[in-house]
Formats: sequence, C-alpha cells, structure tokens
Amino acid sequence: MEIPDSLSDLKTEAPNPIASTISAPATSSAAEGAAEGGEWQELLGLLNTWLGDGKAKQIWEQSQRPLKAVGIAIVLIIFLRLLGAVLGTLDAIPMLPRLLELVGLIWLGLFAGPKLVKSDERKLFIGRISSAWSSFSGRQ
Repeated sequence: MEIPDSLSDLKTEAPNPIASTISAPATSSAAEGAAEGGEWQELLGLLNTWLGDGKAKQIWEQSQRPLKAVGIAIVLIIFLRLLGAVLGTLDAIPMLPRLLELVGLIWLGLFAGPKLVKSDERKLFIGRISSAWSSFSGRQ
C-alpha cells in the first residue's frame, strides 16, 4: 500500500453537487426592490401559479368533510363537559337527586296507569310509537 506524499494527491476533482442542482438566475437590484437575492419574487410567482391552477380550491373541497367532523366533535365535547358540570352541580345539592327520582317515579305511575294497563290503550300507544319511529327513520 502506497502512502501519498501530500494532501493534494488525495483530492479528486468531483463536480460541486450544489452548483449542479441549484440554479438561481441573477436579477438586477432595481428589479428586486428591497429584497435581496430574488427569493421573495420567486416564492410569490410559485404561489400565484399554484393558486391560479385551482389547487387550493381542490384541497379545500377535499378537506371540508373532515373539518366539519372535527368541528362537530369539538362542539359535542364542549356540550358534554357543560352537561356534566351542570349535573355535577345538581348532584351536590342535598336531597335533590332523591327528590328528582321520586318525581320521575310519580310521573311514570301517572303515565303508565291510563295508557299501559288496558290492552286496547297499550296497542294504541305501541302503534303511535312505531309510527313515530317509522317516520323518523324514513321507512314509511
């Protein structure tokens, strides 16, 4: 194995990869204005062609459904948090949860007495419920 005498023997003449891949045309200082190098004008030109091709509108149309879903999810989470806070506050009031249970049982007794004891009334009630569900679900 031969050891080189100087560092100049180690250098190989390879093309500069940066100079071969990037080309930035020179602009006059009057055309540039206050910006140096012309990058701002190049960026604006690319942005104008991108917006002119309609790609921004296409991206917006594609992302409308997910954005709506995310918005609905955020509103639902906020609503559920508020509802939980209200129910937690009501639960902290002494005797109120038991009183509301009693009111619910009384209402159920007053509702079920006339509508669910007799067979004819029960069939009429079930018919109303099923027709309301059919119209709601669109099976009518």
